[in-house]
Parts: sequence; C-alpha cells; structure tokens
Amino acid sequence: MAALRTLSRLADEIHLLICEKLDIAGLVAMREVNQHWYGLVQQILIDDRERILRHFVREPSHLLKTMARFGAVIGNWAALAFIIRDCNTLSDTLDIYVPREHVQHMEATLALPFSDDPNEEAFVPTEEQPLADWTDEGSRTCFRTFNGRKLVVHGMTDECALRGIVSARTTALINFLGPYSFGCGYPSLTLQRRSLAPLCPAGHQADEADSLRTNWGFDIASVASDFVQPIDSRYRWGTYHCERRSFECPIQPRFFGDMGSLMAIMDPLHTDVNALRDGEYIPFAPNIIWRMDGPPEAECDRPCRHGEALLPAYAKFMTAVIVGCNIKYLWVAA
Repeated sequence: MAALRTLSRLADEIHLLICEKLDIAGLVAMREVNQHWYGLVQQILIDDRERILRHFVREPSHLLKTMARFGAVIGNWAALAFIIRDCNTLSDTLDIYVPREHVQHMEATLALPFSDDPNEEAFVPTEEQPLADWTDEGSRTCFRTFNGRKLVVHGMTDECALRGIVSARTTALINFLGPYSFGCGYPSLTLQRRSLAPLCPAGHQADEADSLRTNWGFDIASVASDFVQPIDSRYRWGTYHCERRSFECPIQPRFFGDMGSLMAIMDPLHTDVNALRDGEYIPFAPNIIWRMDGPPEAECDRPCRHGEALLPAYAKFMTAVIVGCNIKYLWVAA
C-alpha cells in the first residue's frame, strides 16, 4: 500500500510514461488499481487500436460499428500489432473474420458508403485473390481501401469468427481484436516475442516465420523447450520437459479464456456486459477449442498424449460456448 501511495503522488506525465512502457498484460492489470489508472490505460488501449485501424481506414469508428453489427473480429498481423503494442511494422492487409451467417451482409455493407455523404468512405471490391490463410474452407473477399491498402473479409464455415484465427500455424498469430474485446492465445510466448511453429516451415508458413523474425524480432521454435530458458523440473514427464502446465504445448487443447490465454473486454467499466451477452458478442459468442499440429506421439512420453477430455483425439477444432468453467459443446470440426 505504501508503494501504491508513492506511485499515486507522481505527476500524471510519469504515470503516462509508466503505462506506455507496460505490455498488454501489464496494462490490463494496471487498470484495476483505481479509476485514475483505469482512465489512463483505457485511453492508451483506444489510441493503440485507432492507430492500427487508421493505417487502413479514415474513420475507425465506422468500421468498428460494422464489425460489432456482424460479430466480426480482426486477426493476423493487425491483431498481433495490438497485442505486442508495436504498430511500426504493420502490413498492408487488414484481415477481418466473420461468422458464416453474416458474411454476405458484412461484404455488402463494406461496399457502401457509411452515410449519405457522397464523399464518405466506402471500400472497393477487387478481383484480386487474397493470400490463403491456414484453412482451405470458407470464403475470402478482398477490398481496396482509400490509401491503396487491402481489407480481406474471411467468411467462416460456422458461427465462430475465431475459427480462422486459431487455424494459424504459428502461435504469434493466434490473437484477435474486436469492437468490445481482445485476446491473445499464447501470451507467455507472444509477449516475449517468441513463437512456436510446430511444423517444418514450408511455403506461406516459411514467409510468415521469416517476417516474424525479420520485421517483428521474434524467435521461432518448434517446441517451447528449444528456447533458451530454465526448465522447471516440476514440468517434466520422464525425459521430456512438459510445456502443458505452462500452456505452451502445441498439441494441448486450448480456448480463449483458459488460464494460459489473455482475454479482456476493451472497456469493462463503460460496457453493458448484459448487452454483450444478449447479443452473443465475444467473449459471450461461440468460442473455439483448438490444438495445433505437433510432433508425432512417438516422440512424446507425456501421459496427456493417451487421451484428452477437453478435445477428442480425432478433432483439431471444436466450437463451444464457454460458460464459466463449464463447456457446452455445439459441434465438432475434425
């Protein structure tokens, strides 16, 4: 308490400087201190998101309203930029993921001006085929923005907008940024600029791994134990270090909201949580349980490889509604 009182006596400029140096997890924790810190953190989060969106659009609020209307979220490089608070290496593509039932409406809305003003912004559909993401299902429509950059709408094959995001083969890209919430699938790795790419890089995955190394300063490994770090003997099974307890095992079933992830409402103090729940917006929308591709079972002697209650062995994804610690299963996507 004495340290907190001393911190509170510092000038506002010092408070702002402290917040600017924190990572996203530190900001989420800091805004719980009191209303003063909440206000500082909230403005930083809003400014970070707006800075990213202004890279692509003139008026971020219009795009956010459209995303909110159709339950869409931002993923890929723009979401990573928000999570690690680094807008300096943004790509020229903004990837938006939309549930199946809203894809056509989302695309039609984006092609129209946001108001009756003939000078108002609208996105221009192009014939260009966007670079494929990690799932060969669903639709992709590319729009050209006012400054020549691209907005790609990824239509999912089910009602979970997060499906395409967790299909990434590098943990650094399993993040989302929405109108009301944001999340990071592997914060213990991503916030340290580390990423797992369990499969040998090939094709587009090699390009992404190279971009993470070159442009974003990430270290890439196939398993977490390959990173230079101390190995806690408590996490060993037989001769192997078990990353399961630190939520860094690629074949471990995961979901946004578990103990190994970071998921938060953008502005909880001024957000009607009941309205989010009634409207089934993330984090109350259908969630996704996923596992990444990993090393063959023969290379792992961990007990968890013999069976997993959270996700059947034959499935890579499962859409579910997360209610507290209980999960209501909806359907399985093998």
